[in-house]
Amino acid sequence: MPSYECDTRFIAAHHQPAVLIDLALSRGQDSHKLLRGTGLFYEDITCGGAQVSPAQFFTLIANARRLLDADDSSFLFGQRLLPGHYGEASHALSHACNLLQALERLQRLRSLLSPLLTPRLLFDEHQAHLYWLDCCGAGEQWPFLAEAGVTSVVAMSRQLAGKRLPWRFHFDFAQPRHIEQYWVHLGEALTFDSQMTMMSLPYSCLHEAWPHASATAGHVAEQNSLAGLAWRSSFIDELYDYLHV
Repeated sequence: MPSYECDTRFIAAHHQPAVLIDLALSRGQDSHKLLRGTGLFYEDITCGGAQVSPAQFFTLIANARRLLDADDSSFLFGQRLLPGHYGEASHALSHACNLLQALERLQRLRSLLSPLLTPRLLFDEHQAHLYWLDCCGAGEQWPFLAEAGVTSVVAMSRQLAGKRLPWRFHFDFAQPRHIEQYWVHLGEALTFDSQMTMMSLPYSCLHEAWPHASATAGHVAEQNSLAGLAWRSSFIDELYDYLHV
């Protein structure tokens, strides 16, 4: 299966890009200004058939950040991302039996559910770690994406587990001035200037049964999503895997 690059148009415009657009519109922003430089019109989004490249998505993010000029934008965006309304891929997440299954599905379906940053799982004797990699060259948009990605998993796990999980967080950039937004949305178990952006919790949390899971529905949804994938990972992902063999 081929890998995608920054100019590959494969992201459904009415999925994650539309989530950000709707957030900005709800705060009174103009759709034409939001889409400036992306090569898209709002009608392209609402038709349901348009696809955008990571580069176009980065332009949209930059526009939204500038227009919204609000410290909570990335966190509110992240809260809306997962499980999402992305067809079978979202159904696969929604019907996961536990956190481990949800995170494994998030990894396997990342080109649909997390196209701009790659989640990867690591385990030690007591902890599970989900770390995030820039898979498309985010540049100055990286902190925004990292905040959104981490928040998306926190929000998803809280919704599907029915309770808040004891996540701890590491970020690979300096502590921002808007630290209070981290406290509100993520809690106070925070470390900055780390080697990577990562979220961790006790290993035992991975296997706690989720109350509204459907094993059969989740399995079928995942298989249908995998069968329809045109792209599974980015070129940077492939290079990362090659260098770590």
